[in-house]
Amino acid sequence: MQNEIVRRDDPIQAKVREIDQQASNSASVRQSFLRRLLPSKLQREGAEHELRLAGTEYSFREKALEIARDAQLQSIREMYEDFLIKGKTHVRRERAEFVLEQKIYLENILIKATDDFNAKMTETYEKAEKIAIPELKKKNIELIYDTIDRYHALVASLQDQFQNILNEGVKA
Repeated sequence: MQNEIVRRDDPIQAKVREIDQQASNSASVRQSFLRRLLPSKLQREGAEHELRLAGTEYSFREKALEIARDAQLQSIREMYEDFLIKGKTHVRRERAEFVLEQKIYLENILIKATDDFNAKMTETYEKAEKIAIPELKKKNIELIYDTIDRYHALVASLQDQFQNILNEGVKA
């Protein structure tokens, strides 16, 4: 037993064990380097399998991201279309109210203008009827009828133009 104690404390033997350990480590390092440099068929197949698995996982994640992106884009499109529909409805209602107000305003102006015009033409016609010279009377009455025809053509033209504006519409 004392022999064993002496041996353990022997610096030479300790140095030999240390050298053996370093040699063993060096050999295992060389072997692992050689295995990595020149892998066996099984190791190559394992590495290829890992690469295929990584490629499949990458493809799966890429497809998942693409699906998520498409879903987000669709959601944005739907929100945008909903916004446009609501906005257009509001604008169309306001436009319809405005057009109706303008139509009523135009009709009121035309009615008042026509009433004023009729009163003026009646007065002018009564004056023309009082003219003693038949040829002058005839010319004045023809002029009055011509003025009436042109006025009503102008009113009809204005109404047609306004209706054309309404028919063209304004894209909202």
